[in-house]
Amino acid sequence: MTWSYIAGFFDGEGHVGTEGSNRNYLVSMSQATTRREVIDNISSFLGKDGIRHRFSVKAPCVSHPRGHLTLIIDGYEPVYKFLQRVIPSLIVKYIEALVMLDRCDIALRKSAARNVRLRKAVIAYTNGMGLKEIRRVYHFSQPQIKNALAAEGKSLRPRGIAIRLYHQRQHDASKQARL
Repeated sequence: MTWSYIAGFFDGEGHVGTEGSNRNYLVSMSQATTRREVIDNISSFLGKDGIRHRFSVKAPCVSHPRGHLTLIIDGYEPVYKFLQRVIPSLIVKYIEALVMLDRCDIALRKSAARNVRLRKAVIAYTNGMGLKEIRRVYHFSQPQIKNALAAEGKSLRPRGIAIRLYHQRQHDASKQARL
């Protein structure tokens, strides 16, 4: 299995688009369920390259009398990674893939910037800034800060301690400025 082969299969049997109300970016490839070995081989190849994907199986119907199996790659990062590898060999879906790659790139940059802001908010919180101040400066809610702290194995401070710590730091800063 090679990326060129997958690109050719995707060019003929693939789809680039969005799904759901949250407009999640996705690429998909379908094949009749009676001949699923190609999709299975593509799946194992993607798995070895660390590209997260899933399957959707449709029962036989008028338009697909044998039913069909669809391999779906969704989310900014997996779609971006997949498209980067197949674009050099695409012909039919080349423009669609370039547009989606650009959209994924923009979404990933926004996500990275948000993660940096969230990390700064967590650092500010651990250094004594209160939750109200964090909401005003960084635009994150208490649950968002709480989840970020939990990811680092920390928790919210009791309210009284947070206020005392913040005022102590403000007092120390103004004292330092007077010197």
